[in-house]
Amino acid sequence: GGVQTNVIPEELSAEFDMRIPPTMDHEKLEAKIRGWCEEAGEGVTVEFYRKAPRIASTKLDDSNPFWVAFKRQTDQMGLTMCHETLPAASDMQYLRQ
Repeated sequence: GGVQTNVIPEELSAEFDMRIPPTMDHEKLEAKIRGWCEEAGEGVTVEFYRKAPRIASTKLDDSNPFWVAFKRQTDQMGLTMCHETLPAASDMQYLRQ
């Protein structure tokens, strides 16, 4: 090991900030990552600092009374809406809970 750029270090670490869509299966993704670590060989591990709970997106249909009221008002006002899923975390996750 060593600290020079041309020396293989004794230990290596990396951090990743993953933003995954609400439709993706979190457990399958974690299993895949753990599988990669096993395939990489002995001593390769993964640690998750924070795992947000899987929260379904807000339903934009008649089963959601908030959506029905909101859509009725925007229709009456002649507004056109664009539905999007934010690619990053926001406080909206707490409202969906």
